[in-house]
Amino acid sequence: MNEIFENIIDSCIKFDKNKFFVSEVKKKDAPNYYDVIMNPIDLGKMKNKAKRQEYINREQLMADMQLLRVNAETYNGQFNKIAELAREIEQHAINKMDEVKDDVANYELLVREKIDQGLLKI
Repeated sequence: MNEIFENIIDSCIKFDKNKFFVSEVKKKDAPNYYDVIMNPIDLGKMKNKAKRQEYINREQLMADMQLLRVNAETYNGQFNKIAELAREIEQHAINKMDEVKDDVANYELLVREKIDQGLLKI
């Protein structure tokens, strides 16, 4: 399942042509960013989480996509171009997830079964 999530994140990385959301915000670019944003996230962190198989369902991945958007809106203002791009990336992820929703649902069932059997810890 996380391979599917990696593919969705990779698609979002390609979608972000200027690479605003690919890596963490640097203090030199936004000196007060970490004073304003308490829970930073970027597509690179999300990809690493998928590689480490930290996402056990689509809701977790989409929550991080939502956090990406909320952080961009909070820091830059809702009508800023960067916030607009974050909304477009989130919608792109939603569209990509819709394309693979049946496969993801099957994997989620398998993960839930393994958790219920004590074979997987969360």
